[in-house]
Amino acid sequence: MNNKAYKSMWFATVLAVFTLFLSSCEGGNPLTGGGAPDMALNNGEHLNELKKLLESKFGADKVVYELSLRSENHLTSEFGSAMISYLDKGVDYSQSYLVALGEGQELQAPKMASKNFQKKFFLKNKQGKVKLKELDFDLILTKYDEAIGMIPAEFENFELVQWNFRVNNQNKVAANFKIEGTKKGEKSTRQGRQRVTNYYEFSFKMNEKEDLKIAN
Repeated sequence: MNNKAYKSMWFATVLAVFTLFLSSCEGGNPLTGGGAPDMALNNGEHLNELKKLLESKFGADKVVYELSLRSENHLTSEFGSAMISYLDKGVDYSQSYLVALGEGQELQAPKMASKNFQKKFFLKNKQGKVKLKELDFDLILTKYDEAIGMIPAEFENFELVQWNFRVNNQNKVAANFKIEGTKKGEKSTRQGRQRVTNYYEFSFKMNEKEDLKIAN
């Protein structure tokens, strides 16, 4: 990483530092009870599980121009929600799947974008489409691992917290994603029953040729 890229990332992460309140209670995930697929496990098994889950809920042949994945909380790669965006007869829609709502309630009804966003100006860059089953989930793990190698050595404990597939008007797939981590030597503190941890956010972009770069 050259000095310019390092400096850009350094200031971006300093500005993006947040305070995270984590429950000090032991046990399962407070939102999901634990067990949701992990988006960043090295063997990729959970990503295959996640793709099958989304195909079963949204439909493997569902044609979309965007798929967004989110973790259930900061500093964890455990899957929490997904949203697809698509056009139906020229009208822009989205549909969400939210793990935290509980079994049988996760899949939400399709939602039409507001009338202000149904205009040609906004729709002109949403003409790309790909079937959900055609999205390459293996790229998530590959690019996550590649991105970690671009993060300065003073950070650790990395988690993939956001991934967005985006299809351009030529039906080529690009992506952007966010990784969170902690800084070596910084310890969590306690405030009453809560543990307070600083975390740092790193943003990346992958173009249609699968080239990866830091997103400033």
